[in-house]
Amino acid sequence: MGYWGDLPNMTVIPNALAHRPETPSDLQAKVISAIGRYAPQKGLDRLIDAWRLVAGMHPDWQLRLVGDGELREELQEQIDRLNLGENVLLGKATDDMDTVYRNTSILALSSHYEGLPMVLLEAQAYGVPAVAFTCQCGPRDVITDGVDGILVPEGDVNALAQALDGLIREPERLREMGRNAFRAADRWDRETIMEQWTELFENASSSRR
Repeated sequence: MGYWGDLPNMTVIPNALAHRPETPSDLQAKVISAIGRYAPQKGLDRLIDAWRLVAGMHPDWQLRLVGDGELREELQEQIDRLNLGENVLLGKATDDMDTVYRNTSILALSSHYEGLPMVLLEAQAYGVPAVAFTCQCGPRDVITDGVDGILVPEGDVNALAQALDGLIREPERLREMGRNAFRAADRWDRETIMEQWTELFENASSSRR
């Protein structure tokens, strides 16, 4: 809210999850996923640079990008230039997000800026911990650092790599964060969000009387 100034009549209500799975991902897949448009905003080149620092230590893990966009060719060239073809999959957009999240153990968000990233909400709903840059504005509103995910300083590629490496090396910590993320997703239930809207409308109505 600070970006909008000190306004007394402002309320922030987040988006709600359209789908809440009954069971979380088992976090067994050795896959880190990044989901979103292949566009400059998403900073996927920074994520690939970070993964270059990690891939050699964990050759059985894979970075999987899910999306499409104008930077597809450029990102593929970066992958090839860094000899990451066996460790990075440049995938396509899909409607089957349930399969994506259930085959993901860590979600990576490398964006330069966001609003409230739905991928973070969805990852929490599946109990998938996220590692994200502290960009404006969403990650700090969703992730509790060290509890259900990890926040790293905006643009610090080395810190991003270290966070990913740390979770891979500590599977029990990863699973604990996953359990916390699954519980944290209660904040985004449709019923919870609708209560906030109802309260807003009731307060607005009473203030006009």
